[in-house]
Parts: sequence; structure tokens; C-alpha cells
Amino acid sequence: MSNCKGLKGRKYTKCMKAYNAASKKIFPTFNQPTDTVITTQGKGSRSAILAHNRLSASSYGKPQLNSQRTSMWSDGTIKASTLVKKSTKNKR
Repeated sequence: MSNCKGLKGRKYTKCMKAYNAASKKIFPTFNQPTDTVITTQGKGSRSAILAHNRLSASSYGKPQLNSQRTSMWSDGTIKASTLVKKSTKNKR
């Protein structure tokens, strides 16, 4: 997953398309207007990466049931993703 902050125009559109595609691959029920996917990736302790991901996701709101996915690669990289509903508050 990538961070699209600070991008404008075509680069932003391309980044958001990639974000939507990657999010739908991990969570087939992903709906971009109402959901956010928080991803943490690293090498080392699996429990530490999952805890960091949970902590990051908790700042956005309460995760749903069965909303966390974890992937491991042969080089030792662990990727944890959590699906969180966006807040409905008006942002200024």
C-alpha cells in the first residue's frame, strides 16, 4: 500500500487506483468512500508488528470483527493490514 498524501493530479489518481486495487485484493468487501485500510510491514517479531498495526488502526476507530489480515514472505517480511470504517464526523 502506498501513501497518496501530497500528490496532485494524475499521480494522485494513479496512486488511489493502486490503493483501491490492493485494498480489494486483501479485503474483498472494501468500499473506498466508507473504509480505510491501515497497513504495517516489517521484519522481526510478528507480535510486535501486529501490535503496532492494532495501535495505528485504533486511532481511526474500532476495527470490525475479522478485519485483520497477516501475510508472511520467505525473506522474513511480515505485513499486517486492518480494515477500519472511516469516521462520519465532518472534517475541517
